[in-house]
Amino acid sequence: MTGTQAIERQIVRRIVGYDRQVARLDARSQWAERLISVLTLTAGLLVVGTVFEELLWVVLGAATLLTLR
Repeated sequence: MTGTQAIERQIVRRIVGYDRQVARLDARSQWAERLISVLTLTAGLLVVGTVFEELLWVVLGAATLLTLR
């Protein structure tokens, strides 16, 4: 293996994530990833809940208008 090939292999390993230090960081950051996932899900549910609430009022208003016609 030439020096260039060794450097290429090292760069590819770093990019792909086979570095031991990256593996240790992944094990340590498991709680952070869970926290981010929970916060993202909570924010998404709040946004969807807000939109559905608005849509519910629109549907009720439209039904009221159709009923009064």
